[in-house]
Amino acid sequence: MDYFWLRQDRRYVNPPVIEGFYTRMRRKDFVPENRYKIPDRNVVYCDSDKNLDFTDVLDRQLFLVSEKVKNVFKLYEKSIIYKCFCLLNNQKNEYMLYYAPLISEIDSFFNENELTLKGEGMGSSSIFRVKCESREVIVVRLDVAESLLRRNPEGIELRKIRIHSPLTVNKPL
Repeated sequence: MDYFWLRQDRRYVNPPVIEGFYTRMRRKDFVPENRYKIPDRNVVYCDSDKNLDFTDVLDRQLFLVSEKVKNVFKLYEKSIIYKCFCLLNNQKNEYMLYYAPLISEIDSFFNENELTLKGEGMGSSSIFRVKCESREVIVVRLDVAESLLRRNPEGIELRKIRIHSPLTVNKPL
């Protein structure tokens, strides 16, 4: 099965940046085990004198998805918990609702330069988070990626990832 790194399209140069995010929240808390640490509804400010690029996926500070992407995720992983975020730009009187999916994390080696991932711990998950200190790495299976693309999302990028399966050793009978 093919897997893809779902991320924000870097060609959009003015994405929302949540003010004071790192003083109020920690990225590592956005997993199902820590759901009690994050309020169900959040209002955050992204003030900018420019119009913001509200794409269907944001991943610079935190992995956030639009309603469109959330609905696709629900088709494949019904157990994902979502926390709502209202991103406000008071300078331009604009806002957008996003959802932070609390996706299970696998502890696997991910090489961003070669787009490779160890195939351990994935199981049959169609959507999972790879433990990575420096950035958000959300991986989706081919069927999820196709469903997303059928809905014409704005501002997403899908990069194919090579999966290295652990070697199986034949044991003597």
